Amino acid sequence: MHVFADLASVNDQRTCSGAGPVDLANAIVGTLTTAHDQPDGVQPKWSLRLTAARLYADAGDWKQALPQAELAWQPGADAPVGAFLVRVYVHNGMLAKAQRTFAEVSKRINYHDPKDRQGFMELKAFLDRAVVDTDKTPQKN
Repeated sequence: MHVFADLASVNDQRTCSGAGPVDLANAIVGTLTTAHDQPDGVQPKWSLRLTAARLYADAGDWKQALPQAELAWQPGADAPVGAFLVRVYVHNGMLAKAQRTFAEVSKRINYHDPKDRQGFMELKAFLDRAVVDTDKTPQKN
């Protein structure tokens, strides 16, 4: 888990032998596919899924980020995992799912932590802008 996280953290600074963020994300997903004995709800597994989802998003591939972000959002996952999923849903045009996940995130944040509160308010503003933008978009008949 730590090796992939370290690689992901420097991935935006350089490309290793032609391997970019999607290649690293694919390697993580491939590794997780073989981890049948480890439940999806354990922290190392959902954390790696989040890393893969973020790498796909960094590459601008929000569609590939979606399944990994959904799999990362486990009952024991931290609120930032759900916050990232909200953003993935918005980028994929899935506003209703983004709003439902936002409601779930609101139950997991630590309201006593100023950083958590600020992140939550930023997420709310992001979601509110997405709703307004959607309302401004002409509907297809």
